[in-house]
Amino acid sequence: MRDIATVCESLGVHDVFALKQVEHGQLVNLAGHGRGAGWAGNVSVTPEMEPLVAEAMNQVGLIRAEVTDRPVFGPYWSDNVAVTAIGDFVVVFGGEGVDRVDDDLLLDAAGEITWDISEVPAEKRLADELEVMTAALSVASLASDSQEVFLQGLAGVAAQALACEFSAIVLSAEPPVVVIADAAWRPRATDQEVATALSSFVAVTHDDAVFEQSVEGSPWSVRPLTFDDGIVARCAIPLSGGTDSAHLVLAHTEIAPRGFTSLCQRVAGAISEQANNRLAEISRRSGTIAVTG
Repeated sequence: MRDIATVCESLGVHDVFALKQVEHGQLVNLAGHGRGAGWAGNVSVTPEMEPLVAEAMNQVGLIRAEVTDRPVFGPYWSDNVAVTAIGDFVVVFGGEGVDRVDDDLLLDAAGEITWDISEVPAEKRLADELEVMTAALSVASLASDSQEVFLQGLAGVAAQALACEFSAIVLSAEPPVVVIADAAWRPRATDQEVATALSSFVAVTHDDAVFEQSVEGSPWSVRPLTFDDGIVARCAIPLSGGTDSAHLVLAHTEIAPRGFTSLCQRVAGAISEQANNRLAEISRRSGTIAVTG
């Protein structure tokens, strides 16, 4: 029996997810190829909330779809997908080239892929823990000569840790102030326009982080940071111990559309916790209130 990578490479398929049914009707990605391998153990979905997954579970054969304005399921985005149910699994094939692979080949591959999957590999779990710790260490290692220096570094480190093309920190003020990381994407707008657009989004976070797997139709999506502008998914993370004074905002864009896995959310939590500790240190050292506009 061939391994998953060999099966997928023989078909020319970029991403494969093996979602297994577990308790309470949930489906958990146990293994896969491409993003399916990288996200093993970090994606769980409810069929009732995922139309393509539910459709595959209720019929025999392969379902094909083109999805351009929303995730295929959970945090996964792809223009072309093929989905099938086999035993306790739902297998999702995605990425460029899927539409050129014959149905029978994909169905045979689904059976081969799920033949011997029982749990997320231990080495993958360890790699995930290392990713969380590395993100926290990166924040702990940032220069903290001043709050401004630290926040600029934080925006950059967070973008790298979460593979986001856009990263900014919004400071509550009148008008709001923004610190934008030198990342892969930024809107064609002034800093003030970006700060104003982000203010309506961060206002809904209160004490908790907010993750939007798709900004299409979001009531908090304001130009120039909308789906039509290139933003696909985003999150807002409160800083300084849950006050409304500052937020870290990260986004995936049309450059590499995707959402946030459970691992992404753990990494974001580690970044936030470490950032709050560092901001408190800076505040004590300077005698000022942490994270002010």
